[in-house]
Amino acid sequence: MSDNRDQLGIDVLSFGASKPAASAEPETVEQPEKKELSLEEMMAEIDAISSEMETGELSLEDSFRKYKQGMSLVRQCTKEIASVEKQIQVLDEQGDLDDF
Repeated sequence: MSDNRDQLGIDVLSFGASKPAASAEPETVEQPEKKELSLEEMMAEIDAISSEMETGELSLEDSFRKYKQGMSLVRQCTKEIASVEKQIQVLDEQGDLDDF
């Protein structure tokens, strides 16, 4: 036979391969909740990452991972600062509230 089945009709290429039961529900892996950091905490984390990278003791892979982590934090800080800037109002000389 040319269809990869032996004389008993068993697919020999997939013989022994485990197949999930049809009624089995897919497993869900619970991700730990990410604690939202304050702007100050994010900036402190960026500083810690920068200091760690400046030591020169990290491997290239670890340095790249830390760089990506730091850049992600920088983007989050930038968004947070932009959001706060939009909310700031300044009193002008006449006492009127103006958007910053």
